[in-house]
Amino acid sequence: MQPETHGWLGSETLKTRFGDFVFENGYPSGDTVQRLRELQTLNRATEVYLTQLMPVSEMALREGLRKFGATRPTQVVLWENLMDAQTVLLTANTETVYGISHLALQSDGATVV
Repeated sequence: MQPETHGWLGSETLKTRFGDFVFENGYPSGDTVQRLRELQTLNRATEVYLTQLMPVSEMALREGLRKFGATRPTQVVLWENLMDAQTVLLTANTETVYGISHLALQSDGATVV
């Protein structure tokens, strides 16, 4: 039989960067259950934040374009000036003149902005 190479199976303590998790007979003991749940919640919250940052930014950009008056996919908003620290746009740089629009990509001809 091949020896277990991860170093924690069969032991009573799992040592991690988040602390030691203690197990008895394969089940978490003491405050390990609560700490593992907190770690799982933190990991899930981080995952949700990272996966939803771009879609939320895109929706806010589209809403900003609507408030500016670009309500149809044929309208383009052009910045007259370069970006600065006051401009709220995800990953914008200060050396580019921006032109932004949203296209209607539906095949049935319906316009969705």
